[in-house]
Amino acid sequence: MEGKITYTSQVFADILSADDQEFTVDIYCPFTPDEINFSNLTSTISTGDTDDNIYNLSSDLVSSMDKVIGIFQPNNNIMTTDISFQNTKTISGKFNFRIDVPILNDDTLLSFTMKFIKYN
Repeated sequence: MEGKITYTSQVFADILSADDQEFTVDIYCPFTPDEINFSNLTSTISTGDTDDNIYNLSSDLVSSMDKVIGIFQPNNNIMTTDISFQNTKTISGKFNFRIDVPILNDDTLLSFTMKFIKYN
């Protein structure tokens, strides 16, 4: 059957503390995806504090030069488009995610969706 698409997705959500800058995500994809898509990158501060910083989120999950997968600002959804990366490697194990500067406030909720796509 031509044109078949196989995919799986994973939602990441975690509450970050002030000064957090790195975290790992355990990811398993049952196939080697041709494409990795990131969407719904949002961040909120549950304590009602403000944060005017704009953060870059990067990861060794993707093979781009700068490894940046998106930008976010707590309590402002500034990344409204999906971003996709081509892929040739197996996705199984722990992957590092890094924020370019430490988070300003405790109780900052960060969430995003990863979709792994295989074109058959």
